[in-house]
Amino acid sequence: MSGGGVDLAAHALLLLTVHALIPPTAPVEDGFFEHQASVQKARHARALYGGAFHSGMPEPGEGLLIAEVRSDLDVSALTLEVDGQPTGQLEPSPPQHGHPTRWSGPVPPTEAGEVTRYKIRAHLRDAEATPVWASDSDPRPGGQEFAYESAPPPPPEWVRDALCYHVMIDRFARPGESLPAPGDATALYGGTLDGIREHLDHIAGLGCNVLWLSPVHQSPSHHGYDHEDFLTVEPRYGGDAALLRLVGAAHERDMRVLLDFVPNHTGRGHHLFRDAIEKDADAAAYYRFWQWPHYYRCFADVISLPELDTSDRNVQQVLVRAAQHWLTAYGVDGIRCDHVAGVDPAFWVELRRGLRTVKPDTLVLGEAAGLPDWLARYAGRLDAIFDFDLAYYVRQALARGRMAAVGFATWLDEHDRTYPGLGLATLLDNHDMNRFLWMAGGNVDRLKLAATLLLTLPGMPVIYYGTEVGLSQRSDGVIENAEARLPMLWSGDQNQDLLAHFQALGRLRRDSAALRRGDRRTVLADAEVFAYERSTGDEKVIVALNFSERPQRRELPALEHPVELGPLGYSVMGKHRSNAYIAKI
Repeated sequence: MSGGGVDLAAHALLLLTVHALIPPTAPVEDGFFEHQASVQKARHARALYGGAFHSGMPEPGEGLLIAEVRSDLDVSALTLEVDGQPTGQLEPSPPQHGHPTRWSGPVPPTEAGEVTRYKIRAHLRDAEATPVWASDSDPRPGGQEFAYESAPPPPPEWVRDALCYHVMIDRFARPGESLPAPGDATALYGGTLDGIREHLDHIAGLGCNVLWLSPVHQSPSHHGYDHEDFLTVEPRYGGDAALLRLVGAAHERDMRVLLDFVPNHTGRGHHLFRDAIEKDADAAAYYRFWQWPHYYRCFADVISLPELDTSDRNVQQVLVRAAQHWLTAYGVDGIRCDHVAGVDPAFWVELRRGLRTVKPDTLVLGEAAGLPDWLARYAGRLDAIFDFDLAYYVRQALARGRMAAVGFATWLDEHDRTYPGLGLATLLDNHDMNRFLWMAGGNVDRLKLAATLLLTLPGMPVIYYGTEVGLSQRSDGVIENAEARLPMLWSGDQNQDLLAHFQALGRLRRDSAALRRGDRRTVLADAEVFAYERSTGDEKVIVALNFSERPQRRELPALEHPVELGPLGYSVMGKHRSNAYIAKI
């Protein structure tokens, strides 16, 4: 230290040394799916350690608020406190020995479309004890403020017809030259926004009408999730002008654009964090310091990703204004929000409302994984979430071959009813998990079967760049997850047969209202074969999938002739009005 300042290099070295002493989490296959569930459990445990937990969101479909109180606390009452309103009472459920006591009560009275902010207080019988307030994570002095919006609007209508393509900007393309051959998976490879613009025909040829970009804001890394500025487009990608060119070219093709948005944390080089370390006071309040300036909470214990205090009203407004900027300055159509589980629940109310004031049909898509009962509460706060559960079971059943068709069908029938009011973005793989083709041991037939399933199920399918042309990886993502982000394959390196299959599926979905918007019902499921029908109005489509590596033949209802399926084969048949079913793929 000198002159009251902090030696940032020495501070970083200290933190790196401390971090190296923390035992790593044991790796598990597809551990990504467990991560956010673990975050939810950790937040729940932290809140109960402080005395009381509340998720900050009403129970789905019930209009109730649930709070839990640590079993060893002697509590006389739980009250719902709203400025300007009479105090509300929560009622206890019968206690269970050793378990937190559950209390419940109605949501605060709120006019449709309006927002009420509230706190929940646990009143201890010991009048001298420190007051206890419910939180969704770390206890807050004076209580955590939650937000409830009455009758929020539904997701934008266009998401029901959407097929999305996900690009890691640094790894896709640059104008007039190829990206380097794969070397260090974490290096910069030089992809740009203009490179993406020059390949929009490839993306549109898949039937995709939505383009999701990895973070565009200024960042030193290949992935961009350690951003150093909320508002500046990374110069390596071409800066502001290149983003405007790309969005304009996409819109000319009737293709919407989603930008990645990171509200949970910043990079350590962000000017806000540098001010927090150097100046304390207001700047430090933007982050979650245990002991300023040395100890702070960070994403997944990665010290270069300090967490923002998203429960703070000032932080919420800064983030909302930043997200509005991407919509108003560049004309994008929505945002994909990173690490939903780590962010204060009240923030999602503010963000969605703030974006709809500048663009009413904005899509707010959340990277939320974990426990289904937790995720269902995001209805009305997010428009859509990623269907990571579906990805997990598809990878187990079709990439690994570990699940019979009937087991998958039984799970899917139940899963179809899990998230009312939320759109679902479906996927086979993404930048945080092993690629599907790697999981399948390079078996392209398994990928083609999974793609047929993905593009004929309900939801907004998301194709991760390169999956459609056979891009895989060199080693398991447990060793380095950037292995799933190798440079895009072009020209003769592409698997043209696989690409043609994705293109045919994209055209089929584009031309079929039943596949985009129709209901789904299982028509047959046994150990090897899963068949289902998608229907809307007078259009019906039947999809039959062979989960086995042996030919299968089945009689299906409404089909005049048995369906013949090759090993890992598929059949998609459709009819309109009274016409007979005609094979499409």
